[in-house]
Amino acid sequence: MKKTFLLLLGLATLFLYSCEDDKDVPNDVNEEELITELKLTLTESGTNNTIEFVAIASQGLEDGANTITQSAPLKAATTYDAEITLTNPDEDVTVEIEEEDDEHQLFFTATDGINITYNDEDENGNPTGLSTTIVTGTIATPASINIKLVHEPNKDAASAKAGTLDNTVGGVTELNVDIEINDIDENIPTTL
Repeated sequence: MKKTFLLLLGLATLFLYSCEDDKDVPNDVNEEELITELKLTLTESGTNNTIEFVAIASQGLEDGANTITQSAPLKAATTYDAEITLTNPDEDVTVEIEEEDDEHQLFFTATDGINITYNDEDENGNPTGLSTTIVTGTIATPASINIKLVHEPNKDAASAKAGTLDNTVGGVTELNVDIEINDIDENIPTTL
């Protein structure tokens, strides 16, 4: 009887121990954020005129967008101050990118006639890409800007510093969106 009791007590202890939450398994504190919306806001230099491009994918923008909208025509021969915001239904992911700017970089590839330069940098002086200047020259539809967000790139690589995404940069692409520009004012302003 005594042996049976000890055996049952041992099995009960083993059962309770195995059902207890495993506190030794760490939570993934660096799990990447879901980005479902990218907003690219262009403000024409010296004015309050803005154009918004919004890319949306409810499952995330890692492989492109389901919907892209453009609020106004993009003008030829114009300089724009550009800002990017990244969100999901629960939060503004832009804040996290700003806080961890040494671990993130946006890369841009645009069609001819669109030139993009970085305006922001991390604490090490390397570009981030949430704030840029976009200068248009002679452009025509269809035009596009590809935007990629890379997590943990080698920001010290010469190509990363130049804003070129190649195999020396590495990292993980968290966002890959083609902004199709279908509304363009091709009239180049003339000065008298």
